[in-house]
Amino acid sequence: MQTIGLTASTLLAVIPNNTEFSGTASILSCSWIKLSIKQKYVVNRQKGIELIVPLYTVLKLLRRGRMAVATGKIDVPGIQGVILDIEGTICPISFVKDVLFPYALESLPGVLETSWDSPSLAPFRDAFPAEHRGSPSALLSHVQDLMAKDVKIAYLKSLQGHLWLTGYQSGALRCPLFPDVAPAIRQWHAQGKKILIYSSGSVAAQKLLLQYTTETENGGDLREFIEGWYDTVNAGMKNEESSYQKILEEERKKGVEINADAWVFFSDNFKEVEAADKAGMKTVLTVRPGNAEVPGDELEKYRVAERFDNVNFV
Repeated sequence: MQTIGLTASTLLAVIPNNTEFSGTASILSCSWIKLSIKQKYVVNRQKGIELIVPLYTVLKLLRRGRMAVATGKIDVPGIQGVILDIEGTICPISFVKDVLFPYALESLPGVLETSWDSPSLAPFRDAFPAEHRGSPSALLSHVQDLMAKDVKIAYLKSLQGHLWLTGYQSGALRCPLFPDVAPAIRQWHAQGKKILIYSSGSVAAQKLLLQYTTETENGGDLREFIEGWYDTVNAGMKNEESSYQKILEEERKKGVEINADAWVFFSDNFKEVEAADKAGMKTVLTVRPGNAEVPGDELEKYRVAERFDNVNFV
């Protein structure tokens, strides 16, 4: 099978709209996209993760300027503020699911046994429903059930953050940011952009994650660049339009007069991107190694980038 490297402009020149394809040639357009003319599919084989999208979807994205190809950039105009999701956007989903979650589960029994009546655990224990905090075993069983079902609920997130604190402070936990993240955050901050975090994880857990990273500069602590922290408690559920409106309201209360369309929200979850879009924000759907497959019809709707440095604020 022949492979040809093309820029976006060349690609569009040689593949007109509504063209029927045949044969076995393929077009390699960037590091994570492979266009197969015969199968009309895009295949991502980066780190063994496969993303399959109909070819016509990619062509639409390219024509709309919503996909970065080769060394190209996605232009996002008029941006004054940036809102970042965490898992799947600034760090691998695997860090949360394969490192943080297991760490919390493994450390919880010992913490419950030694600190059940301690003042340090009391606020987290007492936030649980009464029927699940009658004994250490009852609380442990409830936590195991919630985490097995991937339930995102405030009192669980708060307890997890408390458990992770010990791991971060001991050096057992460090957040492996994607390599483009810290440089982008520093650049945006230097440009005067307001940077916020909005994640389903508690604000306390977010701050730990950005404090204890694998970055070497300033001990890996990026908190100084973040001017606002939002979770499902102080903003709401991430797939609801009202949550993004609430964030804008809270920022206005702090004197930040930035219109909705001057904010850009980055997330790997198309439902969250859709909600932010409905709230009037600009959005970028992030495609990272290990992320869940995004349906082709959803990819057509939004700007798509695999790295922050594919995005150019103009």
